[in-house]
Formats: sequence, structure tokens, C-alpha cells
Amino acid sequence: MTIDTLNSKMTDAFNSRLQHHGTGGTMTQPQAATIAARFTANLDTMLSRTASNGPVASSAGGAGGRGADNDGDNDGR
Repeated sequence: MTIDTLNSKMTDAFNSRLQHHGTGGTMTQPQAATIAARFTANLDTMLSRTASNGPVASSAGGAGGRGADNDGDNDGR
């Protein structure tokens, strides 16, 4: 999947959920518009994150994992 396709799919899904909340009465149209604008403004940054420019996942070590120990590896020392 290309980054443009991912961007489009994420935007469509996000806007669909926003529309659901807007029509459901949990937020006003101006609130939804503000949230949509923030999402759009930050999406490229979110999708371009790498391990070298910031965390992209937690240090929990995955499902059932211990995560890193004090020196950053998983050897228990």
C-alpha cells in the first residue's frame, strides 16, 4: 500500500467516524470541523514517523512481551 493510499483510507475512516458523532449529537459541526482540520494537518507527520525521529510504538515488547530492560535490550540485565 502506498502512503497516499494509506492517507486516503485513514482520512475516509476518520471523517466517517466524525460524521457519525456529529449526526449523533455528541459534538457540534464547528467542533467536528476543528477536529477534522487538526487531523488533516497532522496526518502527514503521523505517517512519516520513524524510529529515528521519535517513538512509533510502545516499549511494551508486543503482545505478551516484557519490553526493554534498564539498558534498552531484553536480556534481563
